[in-house]
Amino acid sequence: MAHVASGGGAWRGIVLLGTIFLAAFVVMRSQSRFLQVEREAVVLHALARNNDLDPASVFALREQAIDLSAEAFAAQASAFASLLRELGEPLAAVALFGSADFARQSRAAKPEALAAWQMVFRAPAAVAGQRFLLMRERFATRAAARNKN
Repeated sequence: MAHVASGGGAWRGIVLLGTIFLAAFVVMRSQSRFLQVEREAVVLHALARNNDLDPASVFALREQAIDLSAEAFAAQASAFASLLRELGEPLAAVALFGSADFARQSRAAKPEALAAWQMVFRAPAAVAGQRFLLMRERFATRAAARNKN
């Protein structure tokens, strides 16, 4: 029976794979739009107060507009507040990040904003509104969990 020398090769492979996994995890987290938005929390809460908006809504808007400067985004938050009264939240997001014409035509087709959204939410042009609602819910859930502790 031959004796096989054990040089710890398997352990080195496991450590190497673990190191690669951790490095990839760190890189992915550093590029997360969600976490980038959360790092702006103080400024975004102030924008929410100034525009009489729900903070989770402002966070969700910022996630879609992360490439804008702080000043440009402040103007966009103000525009969203104006559109909100006219179109309702998801269609206001569509107007900002998609097609303003689609959002206004959709809203004009129904007497209530919610009914207008329900009529068009599956349309490809409504993706910005869908994303807004999903991100708003995600930010609201995280805020509720933080406030609970």
